[in-house]
Amino acid sequence: MLFGYKEMGRVLKESRELGLNIPVISTGLFEDPEILKTASDAAEGVYYSYVSYNPSSNDPLVAGFASSYRSAYNSEPDILAALGYDAVMVANHAYSSPALTGEQIRDNLYKTHELPCVTGMLSFDKNGDVIKTFGIKRVSNGRFVWVVDRF
Repeated sequence: MLFGYKEMGRVLKESRELGLNIPVISTGLFEDPEILKTASDAAEGVYYSYVSYNPSSNDPLVAGFASSYRSAYNSEPDILAALGYDAVMVANHAYSSPALTGEQIRDNLYKTHELPCVTGMLSFDKNGDVIKTFGIKRVSNGRFVWVVDRF
């Protein structure tokens, strides 16, 4: 299991140079073009979990977000931008009135069920834990590709 940020590319490259040719799995933070650039061929075959987000989706919510983001920042919206957008949507959903107490906001969050977000439907269980759709991706031919887009 490989955890980290941009240093994951260097760690992969150096581990392969040392002869460690073992299967690698990671988290959604692995999907960073700089990691592929640094790791080069050493990243080939790495599997990682990834929230079900595709900035090229035809879903109206995702397409609207991606279009607005591209216009505002002249770049492709990555997963952190999408999750940030979703966080604001969730907060707006829970905080429907300025007169709400903290407990009422929490209760509204806990009642959230299948809220459409750019990273897929979002729900909370009775304990406040997020229920979200994830998938599995891998590096194939130097690109991030879906293996399973939802489970």
